[in-house]
Amino acid sequence: MTTLKYHMLTFNLYCIIIGIICAIYSQYGRVFLAIAMIPWLDPDCDQSTTWHRWFFSHSILPGLIEAWCWMKILSQEYWFMLVIIFCSYEVIHLLGDLGSSQGFGSIKLKPFKKTLNARWWIFFNEITFLSIIIVLMVI
Repeated sequence: MTTLKYHMLTFNLYCIIIGIICAIYSQYGRVFLAIAMIPWLDPDCDQSTTWHRWFFSHSILPGLIEAWCWMKILSQEYWFMLVIIFCSYEVIHLLGDLGSSQGFGSIKLKPFKKTLNARWWIFFNEITFLSIIIVLMVI
């Protein structure tokens, strides 16, 4: 029964890889990739696996990928709202992790077997998010 918990992670990684390939070669691949990214919008989606606090799930990357998927479908005037909608929950969650009393000290850089200081990782994600918002406001 313990091997079954990795099936969802494997399936999601497979969908992401196939979705990226489809997105490169066709416009419909973006929809497939957008569907594959939905489970990753919750930063704690990886808690049931050994990949908990993985850099991909504990970042704004899934939200940015989700927003990018819809940017070709919607007009440019909605891009700002797309980024806000898909990244805001992750940004708020990461800010909440700063005050965590459960020893939130590192982000896992799997498959590289390295870790990062979580506070630096959260700071980097917040600065990236604010930079993207400022750029989209200027456009």
